[in-house]
Amino acid sequence: MDNFRLLALFTVMLLLPSLGYAQPPVQADSTDFSRWYESLRQLRPDPTRGAVIADVTLERDAATLYLASGQVHLVEAIDGRTVGAVFVGSGELRMTAPEAVERDQIELAFGSPAIATPFRSAILFFTDFTLIELQGSAEWHEMNYRADARRELEEALDYIVDDDGWLDPHIAVPLINDTPGFFYAHVAENRDDPLIFISNPHSFEEVSLSRRADREKRREVVAQFHRQADYAIGSSIPQEALDFVALLHYDIETEIENNLDLVGRATAQLRRVSSTVNWIPFQLYEELEVDSVRWGDGSPASFFRGEETSDLWIDFSDVAADSLEITFHYHGDMMDRVGDITDSWVQISSHRTWFPMVPSSRAAPYRITFHAPDRYVVTAVGQQTEHTVVDERVTRVWETPPITMMTFNIGEFDEYNLSDLSDPRVPPMKVLLNELAHFRLGEALGLLEQRDMAETVASDLANSFRFYNDVYGPTTVQDFVVTEIPYSHGEAYSGLVMLAWNTFQWTDDQGFNEMFRAHEVAHQWWGIGVTPATYRDWWLAEGFSEFSGWWYAARARGSINRYLDRLEETREELLDRRGKTAPIAVGRRAGTSEFPQDYELVVYHKAAWVLHMLRTLLSDPDAGGEDVFEQVMKTFYTRHLGGTATTNDFQRVVEEVVGAPLDWFFEQWVFGTAIPTYTFSHKFEQLPDGLVKATVRIRQEDVPEDFRMIVPILVDFGDEGSAMVRVNVVGSVTETELPLLPREPDDIVFNPLEAVLAETKTERWRER
Repeated sequence: MDNFRLLALFTVMLLLPSLGYAQPPVQADSTDFSRWYESLRQLRPDPTRGAVIADVTLERDAATLYLASGQVHLVEAIDGRTVGAVFVGSGELRMTAPEAVERDQIELAFGSPAIATPFRSAILFFTDFTLIELQGSAEWHEMNYRADARRELEEALDYIVDDDGWLDPHIAVPLINDTPGFFYAHVAENRDDPLIFISNPHSFEEVSLSRRADREKRREVVAQFHRQADYAIGSSIPQEALDFVALLHYDIETEIENNLDLVGRATAQLRRVSSTVNWIPFQLYEELEVDSVRWGDGSPASFFRGEETSDLWIDFSDVAADSLEITFHYHGDMMDRVGDITDSWVQISSHRTWFPMVPSSRAAPYRITFHAPDRYVVTAVGQQTEHTVVDERVTRVWETPPITMMTFNIGEFDEYNLSDLSDPRVPPMKVLLNELAHFRLGEALGLLEQRDMAETVASDLANSFRFYNDVYGPTTVQDFVVTEIPYSHGEAYSGLVMLAWNTFQWTDDQGFNEMFRAHEVAHQWWGIGVTPATYRDWWLAEGFSEFSGWWYAARARGSINRYLDRLEETREELLDRRGKTAPIAVGRRAGTSEFPQDYELVVYHKAAWVLHMLRTLLSDPDAGGEDVFEQVMKTFYTRHLGGTATTNDFQRVVEEVVGAPLDWFFEQWVFGTAIPTYTFSHKFEQLPDGLVKATVRIRQEDVPEDFRMIVPILVDFGDEGSAMVRVNVVGSVTETELPLLPREPDDIVFNPLEAVLAETKTERWRER
C-alpha cells in the first residue's frame, strides 16, 4: 500500500476538502511535552546534588523501601522540578499484599506470599513527599556519581520511554501534570531481573508490583490492589471517577479510497472530569498520521505524537470550559487486501483505534459516516440511518445509543438476510460474506467448501438467539449483523459480530463451529447486555459466553457428547497447568508474557467449568432438572441488564436464588487455583434382609485441607435403572455409607459426567 501513498495523498487533497485534509498540519506549541519526553529519555543523575545515606526507610502503602547504605543522586531537573533519584548501594524491598488473591500471585511468581528482596540499585520517580524525605536524610552537595548509577538509570528508563516517541502513560500522566501522590521504584539486584513498585492515585487499583516481562524490557504486573486505607473503610474510588475526561458524543466521518487508504474527521463532545490533568493520552493506530487537532472555536490544540506509538497526547491546559468540543483530522494506511486468492477480503489492522479513542470508561452515543467505493460493503455498530450512492461512491450513516466500543468492517461482501417475523426471539439478521473468495480458496488449496454457508450460519445463529432468550431472557438487540473477517478469531459488539473466515467455509462434525458462533452471539447477553465492572470480572463476559457456546451446542445436536468432550479437553489442559496459573479473579492479568495462553485457559475455559459445576450442583439429582440454574442466570441477567456487574454481584444472585451461602464455592473456584485429585474406592456388604450396604471412600489431594465439594456418585443397575447420590467431600479422607441398595449394582461411578473439575482415580478398597 505504501507504493500508492503519494498518489492517494494527491487524490484525497483534491476530492475531500469537506474532511479538512487540505488544511495544513497544525501541531501548535507542543514544546512542553516534547521537552519532557526528550528530558526523560536522556535523563542523567545530577552531579551537583548527591549524598551518602544510610538507614533510610521509605514507607509507601503496602511496601517498605529500605536504603541500608549507599550513594544517592537526584536527577536533573525538568522545568525546574525534581522528579527522581538514583540510589546505588545496598537495600531491600519488602511488601505484603492486603488481598489473599494477590499474595497467591506473589507466591506463584517468587515462591513466597511476601517479598523481602535485596537490591543494589533503586531508581525512583515521584510527585509525593519523597524529595523532602531524601533531602532530610543526609547532607547534600556536589558529588560525582558512580558510572553504574548512570547505567542503572538508563536501564530503568528503558521500561518507561523509548526512542520512537512512546512514554508510558502510567508514568507520564503524574510526572508531566505534576499531580501529587505518585511513587515509582525500579529496584534491581540483577539488572536483567528488576522489580517495580508503583503507587499511583490515577490507577483504579493504585498499588502494583511488577517484574520484567519475558524476553522484553517492559513491566508485567505480578500483584495489583487498592490502597490499604481503602480496605480499612471497605470502599474505593469508582473507576469512572478516575477518568480525565468523559465522552458525551462522538461524530466520526471516514473516507475510504479505492486503494483502502483512510481519511478521517472525528469530533468529540467532552466534559473534563479532572481539572489537574492537562496532558491527556488518546489512542490512535500508529500508522494513522494526525493532520490537525482543533477546539470547537477552530483554535489549534497542542498535541504530541511519537513516530511509532498509538499514544496521542492532547494538552487541555488552555481550555477553561468543563464542556468542550475537539476535532481530529487524520489519514493513513491501516487496511490491506488479503493475498492473491482472497483479495476481496480486507484486513483491518485495528478494529479499535481507527479513530482517536477517548480515555473514558463511560458509554456514549456515536454517529458514524463512511464514504467508500461501491465495490465495498461497510458495516458498523448501530442502526444504519442513511444509504446513498453518488458517482460510484456509497455513503452510509449509523447512529448508536450509548455504547463503550465502536468498530466497523469492510469487504467485497455478498449479503444474506434472515427475518423471522413469527419469532420475536430472533432479530432481523444480515450475513455478510464473500462467497467467491471461499470458492477460490477451496479450489486453490483443496479445502472443503460447503454450499449455502450463509444460510447455515444464519440458521445456527438464529437458533442460538432462541436458546439464549429461553434460558437467559430477552435480548435488547433490534437488528443483528454478522460479518466475516480474515482471521481465526471472533469479535462481538452491540448488534454486530465478526466471525473467523473458516466458520463460513464449513461446519465441522465435532460441533466446534457451532460453539464458536454461539460464543460470539452469547456476548449480546454477557459482555454487552451485562458488562463486567472491572478487568477482574471479565470472566462474566468470556467465561459465560464460552459456557453458553458449549451448552447451546449440546442442545442443538440433541446430545451431550460434544459438551462432555469439551469438558474433558479443557480439563486436561487445566490439569497440565495445575499449580502454575492465576485464578479467574485476576481477569485479564491471567495471561503472562511467558504463558499468554493462560488467559484463555483460565478466563474462558476454567470459568466455563465454574458455570458447568454450578449447573450440576443446582440440578435435581434424580430428574436432572435445571430450573434453579436457569433462574440464577435469568435473575442475574435481568437485574444487571444495561449496566455493569461484579463477581460479588453474581455470587449474591446465586445465594439469593439458592437460599444458602456459597462463599466456599466462589473462594475455591473463582478466587482460588486448586484443582483436587480424588481417589475413589468402595465395598459392598450383603445384609441378612437381602439389601446391600455400600461404603465409599474418597481420598482428596492437591488442595487445602478445608477444600470441599459436593460430588455425585452414579449407582448403575443396568436395565433396571440407576440412581445418583451426592457426597460432601471434605478433608483428606471422606468415608460414608450410601443409602441401602436393593442389590449389588452393575457399576458405581464417582464424579460422572465431569461433574467436578478434578483428576479422578480409582483403587481397590483397603481396610484401614
